[in-house]
Order: sequence, then C-alpha cells, then structure tokens
Amino acid sequence: MTGLNIQFLSLFEYDVIIWHFFIRMLGYYCSNAVGRIVKSTSRFTLHTSLKRAAFTLAEGATHVVHFDDIRRAAFTLAEVLITLGIIGVVAAMTMPVLIQNHREKVTVTQLKKTYSVLSQAMLMAVNENGTADMWDAYQSENDGDSEESVTRFTPVNLVKQLKVAKDCGFTSNGCFPAAEYKALNGAAERDFENLSRYYKIVLSDGTMLALEGYEPQKDVFDGVEDRAYGEIWVDTNGKKFPNKVGKDLFLFLYKKDRILPYGYNNTDKPLSSTGCSTAGTGYNCTAWVLYNENMDYLHCDDLSWTGKRQCK
Repeated sequence: MTGLNIQFLSLFEYDVIIWHFFIRMLGYYCSNAVGRIVKSTSRFTLHTSLKRAAFTLAEGATHVVHFDDIRRAAFTLAEVLITLGIIGVVAAMTMPVLIQNHREKVTVTQLKKTYSVLSQAMLMAVNENGTADMWDAYQSENDGDSEESVTRFTPVNLVKQLKVAKDCGFTSNGCFPAAEYKALNGAAERDFENLSRYYKIVLSDGTMLALEGYEPQKDVFDGVEDRAYGEIWVDTNGKKFPNKVGKDLFLFLYKKDRILPYGYNNTDKPLSSTGCSTAGTGYNCTAWVLYNENMDYLHCDDLSWTGKRQCK
C-alpha cells in the first residue's frame, strides 16, 4: 500500500469517527422526541371491538389499532424542525474543520510528491551535466531587488529532467498568476510572474515552479562548507488561492548535488524562532511539513523541533 493510500485511509477513519460522534450527539438531543414516540406506542389499545376500525377484520382476526393512537405516534412539526436545526448546527461546527484538515493533508501529500520529483530530477541532472557548480551561468538584470546585475548558475539543466506542461522560461507568459504572493504573516512577498530572474514552469500535475540560480553563496552547516546554487519556489495547487508562503507556497534550495527543503538546518530550536509561524515569513515551514507531515504551525505557536510536534 502506498503512502498516499495510507494517508487517505487515515483521513477516512478520522471522518468516520467525527460522524460517529455526530450520530451519538443527534441521538442524545432527539431522545426526548423518540421517548415520546415510544411512550405513545405503548398506549396503543388492542381489543376485540370493531368500533372505528379502518378495515373489515379477516376471519379469525381478533385485534385492531384505533386511529387516535396512530395519530399520536407521528413526529410533530416542532420535533422535525428541532432535529433539522440540530443537524444544521452540528454540521456547521464539524464540516469546516473536516474540510481544513483534508486540505492540509492534501498539501502535505503534494509537497512530498514534488520533493521526490525534484530530488530525482536533480540526480539525473548531476549524472548528465555534473554538479550544480559546473552548470552554465547566465546574466541576471536587476528586476526589483536591491542587488545589481549578477551572474547566476542556470537551473535549466534541472528543468530538463522534469515533466513540464508549460515552460515560460525567464519571461512573463502565464506560468504564475500576475499578482504578488504573501508571506505567512500577510506581508508582501514577491511577484514571480514579473520577475525575470525566475525560470518559471508548470509541471504536468499542475504544480508551479519558479527557479532562481544563485551566485554561489557560502554557507556553513555542521562545520562544513555548504553552498547553495539556487532556490526553487513550489506552488502546490497552481493558481488557486491563498498564494501564501507556508500554506500553498514552499521554498527549496538546490545544493551542489541535491535538493533540500528550506529550514533543514534549523531543526534544533523552537519553530516560531525560525519564522515558521503566523507571525513570521513561513520560509522555514517547508522542512517542518516534510519532516513532521503536518501544518499545525497554522493552529498553535508553541511547536518545537526538539519538543512538541503537534498541536494536540
């Protein structure tokens, strides 16, 4: 059984538990109405009289139910309306939570799939073209950032290994929405469509990628020089909203010979201190989602890489 099937079954089991609880609650609130019916039916009068009978007794029949008792056994309009009202209230309370949980599980699954696809593509790119530090370079003009024109390592070798439905290159050609994305805290992030330093593509499953090559940046991790040669922004649900970091937009780095989720080197501290919270940018949430398989940072602010991993 695949990981995706297991996650689907887990979600299905969770939904069954929720709806089982709903039925129990409905039974509790409707107990008075049901009690009235039981009490009423217990008063049915069975006798041998044919007075007010609804039909002619067949030969050998000895009992008949009176019309008055049958009328008392029905639901009243008030009981029906109360029951429908309870159903509406319970549904209004539970459905948004179920829908949100489902969307988050879908996002986690899609992000894991995309990470696997990118990692495989990187391996093939390295096999064919050498490590990222050997890839061709291109000149990037200043297109909105404070930096001047720089020479960057091109991500084209990586792009060639992906199943691409639409390739916009470094131009604005509809691969991304022509609107500014937001950070997790709501601050303005960037408009990928109109930034010419990003190589923009849409994968065959609808996932959108914006790849930028870096001037090699020196980074030290665990005492070892660890350079990044570019970044990859992944929008897991295409042009659909919310277009926000940490919700449907996630950041990866491509190193010399591998892809890593942003935040991979910040796993020794409280999550909120890394910016992965509703008060932060959300950049470091990529590593959290992949390693912990949840997006609980959207619901509580006391999570930690070294402690609490879920809200509940």
